[in-house]
Amino acid sequence: MEPLTHQAQLQVYGTDGDITVGRLAARLDIAAAFASRLVRRLDEMGLVTRTPSETDRRVTIVTATKDGAEKLSAIDDDMHRHAALLHHELSADERHMALSVFAFYVGLDPPGPVARAIRAGAGH
Repeated sequence: MEPLTHQAQLQVYGTDGDITVGRLAARLDIAAAFASRLVRRLDEMGLVTRTPSETDRRVTIVTATKDGAEKLSAIDDDMHRHAALLHHELSADERHMALSVFAFYVGLDPPGPVARAIRAGAGH
């Protein structure tokens, strides 16, 4: 699964399963038309469903499916296996560098407590 597709699916699942295409676009910082195509692809994969809003037919509600939740769980399990392998293969300095890159990737606030703790750990 492509990273942006995965991120879109995470956003849908992380909002208790329902989000509008417009809100998804805002969360991913992408154009609404691109978000609509992304959602269409997820729907074709069976990972979400699309439903027109009952109050505003211009709005599409995106809902996570059971298959989508299972796919996310499988990706999460796989990621944990890979992380455990890397944890054992990397030196302490390499682990801190990897955590710093991850913190940047997920958008942790640099002055925030998690990012500060990562930097402090790298300085030991």
